[in-house]
This record gives sequence, C-alpha cells and structure tokens, in this order.
Amino acid sequence: MVYVSWHDALAYCRWLATATGKPYRLPTEAEWEYCARFDKNAAELKYPWGNKYPPPAGSGNFADVSAKDLLVSYLPGYNDGYAASAPPGKFNTNSLGLYDMGGNTMEWCHDYYAIYPYNAGKVYTDPMGPKEGKHHVVRGSGWMTSGISELRL
Repeated sequence: MVYVSWHDALAYCRWLATATGKPYRLPTEAEWEYCARFDKNAAELKYPWGNKYPPPAGSGNFADVSAKDLLVSYLPGYNDGYAASAPPGKFNTNSLGLYDMGGNTMEWCHDYYAIYPYNAGKVYTDPMGPKEGKHHVVRGSGWMTSGISELRL
C-alpha cells in the first residue's frame, strides 16, 4: 500500500490482531534493520542486494531509467521495469524470505524518530525508540530513491 499514514498502518495492525486473535504491530526500527540487513548468518548487509553499489539487475524497484521523466535523479543503466511502485513481491525475497525490504515503498516503524549520540563503548540490544516524539521512523528505500545514501539499509 502507498500513501498510508502511520496512524492508518497502526489501525490496520490493530484490526488484524482483532480479526486473527494474534498480536500484530509495526516493527521497531531495530527489528526492521535486523530483518533488512540479515544475510545467511549475520545482519551485515549494506544494501538490500548486497554490499556493492550500484544495484545489479533485478535487485528491486528503485528510481531507474523507466522513471527518468518523473524524477530529478535516477540510476542510469538500471531498469526494474516499473516507472513508479511495483506490485508487491515482484522481486526476490531476502535471506529471511521477506519481500521489498529495499525499494518499492518505504515502511513505517513503531518508533519515534530520535538522534542518538554515538558511543563506541556502548552496545544497544534491540533498542526501542523514545516513548514520545514528533515524527515516526520510516525505513527502506522506494521507487523514487537512487542516491547511494538513500539506498543504504
């Protein structure tokens, strides 16, 4: 789905939980990142497709040559076949069997956005963002993204 607010995504999770009797919620930013970065035995990927830029053919739905008339910036030489968003699941899954963790549309996370001070001596294990804030976290890249930093997990 596209153009869904954080509140709409939360309402869907609540509806699904009620309908199925199982708990559903948006992932935390840490959970999303772990799932997106996981490759074989560790969470170490730099990009959804691997660790080298640019993406190889078929890596996902990113700003490509088919969208060059719609966007200011695009990936020259890359064509995923969709000028805008693609139907879900059109590209390969990642190592955990998840579709579209990079490309197509960005995803809402449960956490509020915060800037954490860097502390090389501290290890964070599955951190939950602050309890309050102004903006919620959005992760992943979308069909409109082409920059090297935008495509990083």
